[in-house]
Amino acid sequence: MRALRQIALLLQMSLAGARGHPGSYFVAVICITTVVGVLVAMLSMGTGVQALAVRGARADRALVESSGAQSPFTSNINPSDVGTIESIPGVEHGPGGAPLATANSIVPATVERRGDHMFVAIPLYAVDQRFFAVYPEVHVVEGRMFRPGLDELIVQSSRRSQFQGLQIGDRIHLHGVNWTIVGAYEVPGGNWDGLIGDLNTVTSAFRRNTRQLVSVVLQPPLAASFASIAAGLKANPTFDVEVHHEVQLLDQQSKPFRGILDFVSYFVGVVMGLGATLGAVNIFYSIVDARRREMATLRAIGFGAGSIGIATLLESLMVALPSAILGLLAAWIFFNGNQVSSAGQSFQLVISTRLALLGIAWALVMGFIGGLLPALRTARASVTVGLGAS
Repeated sequence: MRALRQIALLLQMSLAGARGHPGSYFVAVICITTVVGVLVAMLSMGTGVQALAVRGARADRALVESSGAQSPFTSNINPSDVGTIESIPGVEHGPGGAPLATANSIVPATVERRGDHMFVAIPLYAVDQRFFAVYPEVHVVEGRMFRPGLDELIVQSSRRSQFQGLQIGDRIHLHGVNWTIVGAYEVPGGNWDGLIGDLNTVTSAFRRNTRQLVSVVLQPPLAASFASIAAGLKANPTFDVEVHHEVQLLDQQSKPFRGILDFVSYFVGVVMGLGATLGAVNIFYSIVDARRREMATLRAIGFGAGSIGIATLLESLMVALPSAILGLLAAWIFFNGNQVSSAGQSFQLVISTRLALLGIAWALVMGFIGGLLPALRTARASVTVGLGAS
Protein backbone atom coordinates (compact mmCIF):
# COMPACT_ATOMS: atom_id res chain seq x y z
CA MET A 1 0.00 0.00 0.00
CA ARG A 2 2.89 2.36 0.80
CA ALA A 3 4.36 1.85 -2.68
CA LEU A 4 0.99 2.56 -4.31
CA ARG A 5 0.64 5.79 -2.34
CA GLN A 6 4.13 6.82 -3.39
CA ILE A 7 3.35 6.12 -7.05
CA ALA A 8 0.11 8.12 -6.85
CA LEU A 9 1.93 11.09 -5.26
CA LEU A 10 4.68 10.93 -7.87
CA LEU A 11 2.15 10.95 -10.70
CA GLN A 12 0.42 13.98 -9.20
CA MET A 13 3.77 15.75 -8.99
CA SER A 14 4.59 14.79 -12.58
CA LEU A 15 1.29 16.13 -13.89
CA ALA A 16 1.74 19.34 -11.93
CA GLY A 17 5.30 19.68 -13.19
CA ALA A 18 4.23 19.17 -16.82
CA ARG A 19 3.21 22.82 -16.89
CA GLY A 20 6.87 23.70 -16.65
CA HIS A 21 7.82 21.96 -19.90
CA PRO A 22 4.62 21.55 -21.99
CA GLY A 23 6.57 21.56 -25.25
CA SER A 24 8.14 18.15 -24.56
CA TYR A 25 4.80 16.54 -23.80
CA PHE A 26 3.20 18.23 -26.84
CA VAL A 27 5.84 16.79 -29.18
CA ALA A 28 5.34 13.29 -27.70
CA VAL A 29 1.56 13.55 -28.12
CA ILE A 30 1.89 14.71 -31.74
CA CYS A 31 4.29 11.86 -32.59
CA ILE A 32 2.12 9.09 -31.15
CA THR A 33 -1.13 10.64 -32.44
CA THR A 34 0.27 10.77 -35.98
CA VAL A 35 1.51 7.18 -35.91
CA VAL A 36 -1.80 5.81 -34.60
CA GLY A 37 -3.86 7.91 -37.01
CA VAL A 38 -1.84 6.87 -40.07
CA LEU A 39 -1.67 3.19 -39.09
CA VAL A 40 -5.40 2.88 -38.38
CA ALA A 41 -6.35 4.84 -41.51
CA MET A 42 -4.20 2.59 -43.71
CA LEU A 43 -5.40 -0.63 -42.09
CA SER A 44 -8.99 0.54 -42.64
CA MET A 45 -8.47 -0.24 -46.34
CA GLY A 46 -8.07 -3.95 -45.62
CA THR A 47 -11.03 -3.90 -43.25
CA GLY A 48 -13.08 -2.12 -45.89
CA VAL A 49 -12.21 -4.72 -48.52
CA GLN A 50 -13.23 -7.55 -46.16
CA ALA A 51 -16.50 -5.85 -45.19
CA LEU A 52 -17.33 -5.24 -48.85
CA ALA A 53 -16.48 -8.80 -49.87
CA VAL A 54 -18.87 -10.49 -47.44
CA ARG A 55 -21.61 -7.86 -47.39
CA GLY A 56 -24.71 -9.29 -49.04
CA ALA A 57 -23.54 -12.90 -48.66
CA ARG A 58 -26.30 -15.26 -47.57
CA ALA A 59 -26.22 -18.28 -45.29
CA ASP A 60 -28.47 -20.27 -47.66
CA ARG A 61 -26.10 -20.02 -50.64
CA ALA A 62 -23.13 -22.24 -51.44
CA LEU A 63 -20.53 -21.89 -54.18
CA VAL A 64 -18.85 -24.71 -56.09
CA GLU A 65 -15.45 -24.14 -57.70
CA SER A 66 -12.63 -26.36 -58.96
CA SER A 67 -10.37 -27.78 -56.24
CA GLY A 68 -7.43 -25.61 -55.27
CA ALA A 69 -8.60 -22.52 -57.16
CA GLN A 70 -7.07 -19.36 -55.70
CA SER A 71 -9.67 -17.09 -57.28
CA PRO A 72 -12.72 -17.38 -59.57
CA PHE A 73 -10.46 -16.61 -62.54
CA THR A 74 -8.42 -19.78 -61.91
CA SER A 75 -11.43 -22.04 -61.38
CA ASN A 76 -12.51 -24.30 -64.26
CA ILE A 77 -15.64 -26.44 -64.28
CA ASN A 78 -16.72 -28.44 -67.30
CA PRO A 79 -20.12 -27.20 -68.58
CA SER A 80 -21.27 -30.83 -68.88
CA ASP A 81 -20.82 -31.22 -65.12
CA VAL A 82 -23.08 -28.30 -64.22
CA GLY A 83 -26.30 -30.29 -64.66
CA THR A 84 -24.99 -33.06 -62.42
CA ILE A 85 -24.01 -30.56 -59.72
CA GLU A 86 -27.47 -28.97 -59.85
CA SER A 87 -29.19 -32.35 -59.36
CA ILE A 88 -27.30 -33.28 -56.15
CA PRO A 89 -29.66 -33.67 -53.14
CA GLY A 90 -29.65 -30.56 -50.96
CA VAL A 91 -30.15 -28.02 -53.75
CA GLU A 92 -33.34 -25.99 -53.37
CA HIS A 93 -35.88 -25.87 -56.24
CA GLY A 94 -37.94 -22.91 -57.42
CA PRO A 95 -41.73 -22.67 -57.90
CA GLY A 96 -41.49 -24.23 -61.37
CA GLY A 97 -39.41 -27.17 -60.16
CA ALA A 98 -36.12 -25.94 -61.65
CA PRO A 99 -33.11 -26.13 -59.33
CA LEU A 100 -32.07 -22.81 -57.83
CA ALA A 101 -28.56 -23.06 -59.24
CA THR A 102 -26.61 -20.97 -61.73
CA ALA A 103 -23.28 -21.30 -63.49
CA ASN A 104 -21.18 -18.36 -64.58
CA SER A 105 -17.91 -17.46 -66.24
CA ILE A 106 -15.76 -14.43 -65.46
CA VAL A 107 -13.60 -12.62 -68.01
CA PRO A 108 -11.60 -9.38 -67.67
CA ALA A 109 -13.00 -6.27 -69.36
CA THR A 110 -10.49 -3.46 -70.01
CA VAL A 111 -12.02 -0.02 -69.47
CA GLU A 112 -10.70 3.54 -69.29
CA ARG A 113 -10.66 5.16 -65.88
CA ARG A 114 -11.94 8.71 -65.56
CA GLY A 115 -9.51 11.40 -64.52
CA ASP A 116 -6.17 9.80 -65.37
CA HIS A 117 -7.29 7.94 -68.55
CA MET A 118 -5.54 4.76 -67.42
CA PHE A 119 -6.88 1.41 -68.60
CA VAL A 120 -7.74 -1.14 -65.92
CA ALA A 121 -9.52 -4.49 -65.90
CA ILE A 122 -12.88 -4.97 -64.21
CA PRO A 123 -14.81 -8.29 -64.14
CA LEU A 124 -17.36 -9.15 -66.82
CA TYR A 125 -19.70 -11.84 -65.51
CA ALA A 126 -21.34 -14.16 -68.02
CA VAL A 127 -24.52 -15.49 -66.39
CA ASP A 128 -27.49 -17.62 -67.35
CA GLN A 129 -31.15 -16.73 -66.86
CA ARG A 130 -31.37 -18.48 -63.46
CA PHE A 131 -28.73 -16.14 -62.04
CA PHE A 132 -31.31 -13.58 -60.96
CA ALA A 133 -33.36 -16.20 -59.11
CA VAL A 134 -30.30 -17.32 -57.16
CA TYR A 135 -29.16 -13.71 -56.59
CA PRO A 136 -32.42 -11.75 -56.20
CA GLU A 137 -30.53 -8.85 -54.61
CA VAL A 138 -29.03 -8.01 -58.03
CA HIS A 139 -31.63 -5.78 -59.63
CA VAL A 140 -31.72 -3.34 -62.55
CA VAL A 141 -32.30 0.23 -61.37
CA GLU A 142 -32.05 2.06 -64.69
CA GLY A 143 -32.48 1.06 -68.32
CA ARG A 144 -33.37 -2.58 -68.98
CA MET A 145 -32.05 -6.12 -68.69
CA PHE A 146 -29.74 -7.49 -71.40
CA ARG A 147 -31.36 -9.87 -73.90
CA PRO A 148 -29.94 -13.37 -74.44
CA GLY A 149 -28.12 -13.83 -77.73
CA LEU A 150 -27.38 -10.10 -78.17
CA ASP A 151 -24.17 -8.17 -77.51
CA GLU A 152 -25.64 -6.31 -74.56
CA LEU A 153 -24.35 -5.67 -71.04
CA ILE A 154 -25.56 -4.12 -67.81
CA VAL A 155 -23.15 -2.24 -65.52
CA GLN A 156 -22.94 -1.81 -61.76
CA SER A 157 -24.19 1.72 -61.01
CA SER A 158 -21.06 3.08 -59.27
CA ARG A 159 -18.84 1.98 -62.15
CA ARG A 160 -20.42 4.53 -64.47
CA SER A 161 -18.86 7.43 -62.56
CA GLN A 162 -15.47 5.71 -62.32
CA PHE A 163 -14.93 4.69 -65.94
CA GLN A 164 -15.47 6.09 -69.41
CA GLY A 165 -17.92 4.57 -71.88
CA LEU A 166 -20.19 2.82 -69.37
CA GLN A 167 -23.23 5.08 -69.56
CA ILE A 168 -26.50 3.57 -70.79
CA GLY A 169 -26.45 3.63 -74.57
CA ASP A 170 -22.64 3.66 -74.81
CA ARG A 171 -20.85 1.04 -76.88
CA ILE A 172 -17.69 -0.56 -75.53
CA HIS A 173 -15.25 -2.60 -77.61
CA LEU A 174 -14.22 -5.84 -75.89
CA HIS A 175 -12.47 -8.78 -77.52
CA GLY A 176 -13.40 -7.78 -81.04
CA VAL A 177 -17.08 -7.13 -80.26
CA ASN A 178 -18.93 -3.84 -79.77
CA TRP A 179 -21.13 -4.28 -76.70
CA THR A 180 -23.99 -1.95 -75.86
CA ILE A 181 -24.63 -0.85 -72.28
CA VAL A 182 -28.41 -1.22 -71.88
CA GLY A 183 -28.92 -0.99 -68.13
CA ALA A 184 -27.47 -0.28 -64.68
CA TYR A 185 -27.83 -2.54 -61.67
CA GLU A 186 -27.12 -2.37 -57.96
CA VAL A 187 -26.06 -5.09 -55.55
CA PRO A 188 -25.00 -5.01 -51.87
CA GLY A 189 -21.35 -5.79 -51.25
CA GLY A 190 -18.43 -6.12 -53.62
CA ASN A 191 -19.51 -9.33 -55.36
CA TRP A 192 -20.75 -8.91 -58.95
CA ASP A 193 -19.17 -5.46 -59.03
CA GLY A 194 -18.61 -4.99 -62.75
CA LEU A 195 -20.39 -5.82 -65.99
CA ILE A 196 -22.95 -8.61 -66.54
CA GLY A 197 -23.94 -10.23 -69.83
CA ASP A 198 -25.50 -13.35 -71.30
CA LEU A 199 -23.54 -16.53 -70.59
CA ASN A 200 -23.52 -18.06 -74.09
CA THR A 201 -22.94 -14.73 -75.85
CA VAL A 202 -20.01 -13.66 -73.67
CA THR A 203 -18.29 -17.07 -73.53
CA SER A 204 -18.60 -17.39 -77.32
CA ALA A 205 -17.06 -13.94 -77.91
CA PHE A 206 -14.23 -14.57 -75.43
CA ARG A 207 -13.79 -18.20 -76.55
CA ARG A 208 -14.31 -19.63 -73.07
CA ASN A 209 -15.55 -23.21 -72.85
CA THR A 210 -15.52 -23.62 -69.05
CA ARG A 211 -17.43 -22.24 -66.09
CA GLN A 212 -15.78 -20.69 -63.03
CA LEU A 213 -18.49 -20.97 -60.38
CA VAL A 214 -21.73 -22.81 -59.77
CA SER A 215 -23.91 -21.09 -57.15
CA VAL A 216 -26.70 -23.05 -55.45
CA VAL A 217 -29.40 -22.24 -52.92
CA LEU A 218 -29.50 -24.69 -50.00
CA GLN A 219 -32.62 -26.43 -48.80
CA PRO A 220 -33.49 -26.10 -45.11
CA PRO A 221 -32.01 -27.29 -42.83
CA LEU A 222 -28.97 -25.55 -44.29
CA ALA A 223 -26.26 -27.51 -42.47
CA ALA A 224 -27.67 -30.87 -43.59
CA SER A 225 -28.06 -29.68 -47.19
CA PHE A 226 -24.51 -28.34 -47.32
CA ALA A 227 -23.18 -31.65 -45.96
CA SER A 228 -25.28 -33.54 -48.52
CA ILE A 229 -23.91 -31.50 -51.42
CA ALA A 230 -20.33 -31.86 -50.16
CA ALA A 231 -20.77 -35.64 -49.83
CA GLY A 232 -22.36 -35.88 -53.30
CA LEU A 233 -19.48 -34.02 -54.94
CA LYS A 234 -16.89 -36.09 -53.10
CA ALA A 235 -18.60 -39.36 -54.04
CA ASN A 236 -18.39 -38.60 -57.78
CA PRO A 237 -14.86 -39.55 -58.96
CA THR A 238 -15.20 -37.47 -62.14
CA PHE A 239 -15.50 -34.25 -60.16
CA ASP A 240 -12.49 -32.22 -59.10
CA VAL A 241 -14.48 -29.54 -57.31
CA GLU A 242 -15.21 -28.38 -53.79
CA VAL A 243 -18.11 -26.53 -52.19
CA HIS A 244 -17.89 -23.56 -49.82
CA HIS A 245 -20.29 -21.47 -47.82
CA GLU A 246 -20.66 -18.16 -49.63
CA VAL A 247 -19.33 -16.06 -46.74
CA GLN A 248 -16.33 -18.37 -46.33
CA LEU A 249 -15.33 -18.28 -50.00
CA LEU A 250 -15.82 -14.53 -50.45
CA ASP A 251 -13.73 -13.82 -47.36
CA GLN A 252 -11.02 -16.21 -48.59
CA GLN A 253 -10.93 -14.61 -52.04
CA SER A 254 -10.40 -11.14 -50.56
CA LYS A 255 -7.42 -12.24 -48.44
CA PRO A 256 -4.64 -11.74 -51.06
CA PHE A 257 -5.65 -8.14 -51.74
CA ARG A 258 -6.14 -7.48 -48.03
CA GLY A 259 -2.74 -9.02 -47.35
CA ILE A 260 -1.00 -6.56 -49.66
CA LEU A 261 -2.79 -3.59 -48.09
CA ASP A 262 -2.06 -4.80 -44.54
CA PHE A 263 1.63 -5.42 -45.33
CA VAL A 264 2.10 -1.88 -46.60
CA SER A 265 0.16 -0.49 -43.62
CA TYR A 266 2.17 -2.38 -41.01
CA PHE A 267 5.45 -1.56 -42.76
CA VAL A 268 4.68 2.16 -42.69
CA GLY A 269 3.36 1.86 -39.12
CA VAL A 270 6.49 0.08 -37.88
CA VAL A 271 8.83 2.61 -39.50
CA MET A 272 6.87 5.55 -38.10
CA GLY A 273 6.47 3.78 -34.76
CA LEU A 274 10.24 3.30 -34.41
CA GLY A 275 10.81 6.97 -35.09
CA ALA A 276 8.11 8.02 -32.63
CA THR A 277 9.44 5.63 -29.97
CA LEU A 278 12.97 6.98 -30.31
CA GLY A 279 11.54 10.47 -30.05
CA ALA A 280 9.59 9.52 -26.92
CA VAL A 281 12.73 8.02 -25.34
CA ASN A 282 14.66 11.24 -25.95
CA ILE A 283 11.80 13.36 -24.63
CA PHE A 284 11.43 11.38 -21.41
CA TYR A 285 15.21 11.28 -20.95
CA SER A 286 15.21 15.07 -21.09
CA ILE A 287 12.32 15.23 -18.61
CA VAL A 288 14.12 12.83 -16.26
CA ASP A 289 17.34 14.82 -16.53
CA ALA A 290 15.46 18.02 -15.69
CA ARG A 291 14.06 16.38 -12.54
CA ARG A 292 17.15 14.50 -11.30
CA ARG A 293 17.58 16.67 -8.24
CA GLU A 294 13.88 16.39 -7.40
CA MET A 295 13.96 12.59 -7.71
CA ALA A 296 17.12 12.33 -5.62
CA THR A 297 15.46 14.40 -2.89
CA LEU A 298 12.46 12.07 -2.92
CA ARG A 299 14.78 9.07 -2.66
CA ALA A 300 16.54 10.72 0.29
CA ILE A 301 13.28 11.21 2.21
CA GLY A 302 12.19 7.59 1.76
CA PHE A 303 10.60 7.12 -1.68
CA GLY A 304 11.55 3.74 -3.14
CA ALA A 305 13.53 3.41 -6.37
CA GLY A 306 10.90 1.00 -7.71
CA SER A 307 8.06 3.44 -7.03
CA ILE A 308 9.90 6.23 -8.84
CA GLY A 309 10.68 3.99 -11.84
CA ILE A 310 7.10 2.71 -12.08
CA ALA A 311 5.73 6.26 -11.81
CA THR A 312 8.01 7.37 -14.67
CA LEU A 313 6.82 4.45 -16.82
CA LEU A 314 3.16 5.15 -16.01
CA GLU A 315 3.69 8.79 -16.92
CA SER A 316 4.80 7.67 -20.38
CA LEU A 317 1.74 5.43 -20.75
CA MET A 318 -0.51 8.28 -19.59
CA VAL A 319 0.84 10.36 -22.48
CA ALA A 320 0.37 7.47 -24.94
CA LEU A 321 -3.28 6.70 -24.11
CA PRO A 322 -4.83 10.11 -24.87
CA SER A 323 -2.53 10.36 -27.90
CA ALA A 324 -4.01 7.10 -29.20
CA ILE A 325 -7.55 8.39 -28.67
CA LEU A 326 -6.69 11.59 -30.57
CA GLY A 327 -5.20 9.54 -33.42
CA LEU A 328 -8.29 7.33 -33.60
CA LEU A 329 -10.57 10.36 -33.53
CA ALA A 330 -8.64 11.99 -36.40
CA ALA A 331 -8.73 8.77 -38.45
CA TRP A 332 -12.46 8.38 -37.80
CA ILE A 333 -13.29 11.96 -38.81
CA PHE A 334 -11.13 12.16 -41.92
CA PHE A 335 -11.14 8.60 -43.27
CA ASN A 336 -13.95 6.39 -41.98
CA GLY A 337 -16.56 5.83 -44.69
CA ASN A 338 -14.53 7.44 -47.47
CA GLN A 339 -14.85 5.75 -50.87
CA VAL A 340 -11.59 4.73 -52.54
CA SER A 341 -10.67 2.77 -55.65
CA SER A 342 -7.67 0.48 -55.99
CA ALA A 343 -6.79 -2.23 -58.51
CA GLY A 344 -10.17 -1.84 -60.19
CA GLN A 345 -12.06 -2.29 -56.93
CA SER A 346 -14.10 0.38 -55.18
CA PHE A 347 -14.65 0.13 -51.42
CA GLN A 348 -15.18 2.18 -48.29
CA LEU A 349 -12.62 2.67 -45.54
CA VAL A 350 -13.88 1.02 -42.34
CA ILE A 351 -12.40 1.79 -38.91
CA SER A 352 -13.67 -1.12 -36.84
CA THR A 353 -13.54 -1.79 -33.11
CA ARG A 354 -10.68 -4.22 -33.74
CA LEU A 355 -8.65 -1.48 -35.44
CA ALA A 356 -9.41 0.95 -32.63
CA LEU A 357 -8.14 -1.53 -30.03
CA LEU A 358 -5.09 -2.24 -32.20
CA GLY A 359 -4.33 1.49 -32.39
CA ILE A 360 -4.57 1.85 -28.61
CA ALA A 361 -2.37 -1.20 -28.08
CA TRP A 362 0.17 0.14 -30.60
CA ALA A 363 0.32 3.48 -28.76
CA LEU A 364 0.69 1.80 -25.37
CA VAL A 365 3.57 -0.33 -26.67
CA MET A 366 5.28 2.82 -27.98
CA GLY A 367 4.66 4.52 -24.65
CA PHE A 368 5.96 1.52 -22.71
CA ILE A 369 9.15 1.24 -24.76
CA GLY A 370 9.59 5.01 -24.78
CA GLY A 371 9.31 5.22 -20.99
CA LEU A 372 11.08 2.00 -20.00
CA LEU A 373 14.70 3.16 -20.39
CA PRO A 374 14.11 6.54 -18.70
CA ALA A 375 12.24 4.70 -15.89
CA LEU A 376 15.19 2.32 -15.36
CA ARG A 377 17.59 5.22 -15.39
CA THR A 378 15.52 7.07 -12.80
CA ALA A 379 15.27 4.02 -10.53
CA ARG A 380 19.02 3.32 -10.71
CA ALA A 381 20.17 6.92 -10.31
CA SER A 382 22.48 7.58 -7.36
CA VAL A 383 21.04 9.78 -4.59
CA THR A 384 24.35 11.58 -4.02
CA VAL A 385 24.90 12.28 -7.71
CA GLY A 386 21.32 13.54 -8.04
CA LEU A 387 21.62 15.86 -5.04
CA GLY A 388 24.87 17.19 -6.41
CA ALA A 389 23.35 18.00 -9.80
CA SER A 390 23.09 21.65 -10.60
